[in-house]
Amino acid sequence: MHRVILFFICLWWSLIQSVSAESSKIIIGGKNFTESHILTRSLTMLLQKEGFVVEERLNLLTKNLRRDLLDQQIHIYWEYTGTAYRALLRQSDIRLSNHPDKLFNKVRQLDEKNGVLWLNRSSLNNTFMLVVKRSLAEKHNLWRLSDLGRVLEEAPTLVFGMHRSFSVRPDGFGRIASYYGFKVPKEIRIMGHSAIYGSLLRDQINVGMGFGTDPQIQQFDLVVLEDNQAFFPVYNAAPTLLQSTADRFPGLVEIANRVGPLIDQATMIRLNYLVDIKELPLEQVVAEWLRDHNLL
Repeated sequence: MHRVILFFICLWWSLIQSVSAESSKIIIGGKNFTESHILTRSLTMLLQKEGFVVEERLNLLTKNLRRDLLDQQIHIYWEYTGTAYRALLRQSDIRLSNHPDKLFNKVRQLDEKNGVLWLNRSSLNNTFMLVVKRSLAEKHNLWRLSDLGRVLEEAPTLVFGMHRSFSVRPDGFGRIASYYGFKVPKEIRIMGHSAIYGSLLRDQINVGMGFGTDPQIQQFDLVVLEDNQAFFPVYNAAPTLLQSTADRFPGLVEIANRVGPLIDQATMIRLNYLVDIKELPLEQVVAEWLRDHNLL
């Protein structure tokens, strides 16, 4: 009889411990590309160092991350100021778009009503861009986004490659075409980010969607079409979380605030290069970078 009672006491205690651990666990969300995985892992490793239990939920779309944050299914994730301004908060005034501090302060102010805190931002600018091979740029004198209208009349069969989300989002391709006054091309191929550069090099597409911190642009000597009429906003990354989450987890804000100011454009390109091109383990790359800054 005593053994039965002892068994149930142990079982009860295990359940309490399990529930306690689950309730104290911080869930960090991440998007579906390498840079987001790097940023997510940096928070994970810092929080684990301070004794927090952490779970990562990666490869989520922006709209799902935002929904899960507001529904408290995740506790914190890195968002980009330009994405929040255009796609999440549905703002269209481009006068703020290219001013990092003004845009960050505006996004932070607008999101206060949603109970969302924006922590220290990075200076990396992971803006969208369209890229082409240098040979195509030289052949068609294609150097700026405003050149696309003329070039598409000269070569209407040019094939474009991009993410599905970029083809439909408010700061995406359809709006670029309208803003710059060119017709949406006849053929757009939807593909993952990792496939875009290979498709460009194999001439399976002619114009590809890229990001400002992609190491492949420099590696393959690709030409970034200049956004000469300032369509794209600045895309600085910063951790976002609910005020209620900050209240629930003392110390979380202070720890998460350490990372952003350390990540500039060159740093992010280098980290992406080490993971995507050199194929080093992400855990190793992030750990070494944090150690370089005496954070681990």
